[in-house]
Amino acid sequence: MTNKIYSKISLIYDHLMKDINYSDWADYLFDIQKQYGNGGKDALEIAAGTCKLSAFMIKHFPNLFISDLSLQMLLINQFASNRFCCDMTSLPIKKHFDFIYSAFDSINYLLNKNMLKKYFLEADRILKPDGILTFDASLELNSLRNIHALNRFGNVNGFRYIQKSQYNNQTKLHINYFELSENGSNIYKEKHVQKVFPLETYFEIIDKTNMFVVECFDSFSFLDANQESERVQFIIKKKKNA
Repeated sequence: MTNKIYSKISLIYDHLMKDINYSDWADYLFDIQKQYGNGGKDALEIAAGTCKLSAFMIKHFPNLFISDLSLQMLLINQFASNRFCCDMTSLPIKKHFDFIYSAFDSINYLLNKNMLKKYFLEADRILKPDGILTFDASLELNSLRNIHALNRFGNVNGFRYIQKSQYNNQTKLHINYFELSENGSNIYKEKHVQKVFPLETYFEIIDKTNMFVVECFDSFSFLDANQESERVQFIIKKKKNA
């Protein structure tokens, strides 16, 4: 039986992400807000996972709201009260924000152009007129060059896990299969599917909304994205006449 994504994996997710420097990532996102944002402190994190990044972002944004599709992920680190569970294409909130962000290619879980457009329309709905939306997206070179690191196994928190990663360059789907065994008996399986869109697709979809791309950088830098980029960082604002 295959479990819902990020249900059982929530129990080992922080181990899988142990090499991520969340402090530096938060500083990078805050630098984006300082350079392109309005200076406001009302922020929303989309697809926050176990809130490791949120723990650093809340130092910059005391009015931080945190969301994720998986309730199990949100419950791992219970340090913030403004948390809610939701689909990023249907945000159950009316509050408006100065800064909306997601990290670690969460947007790649949107598997078609219609889902992408729904997300951008929802973000536009709750973004303040002078606010910014920023997200990173994983591109094909990331899948081609780094897939070997995602085929791994180990032991943590009483679980033995196996991760198998595959990229199909025809369908542009990157799939991660997880198998967890608890105390050598109970076996849990999850299948995580991400869509690797061409860079141009994001521009195409955003152009069909009331927002526009301010910048598109090679991730973790302020250098323009290029054909060698593995991951890119988008900075988006509302159109003036929106």
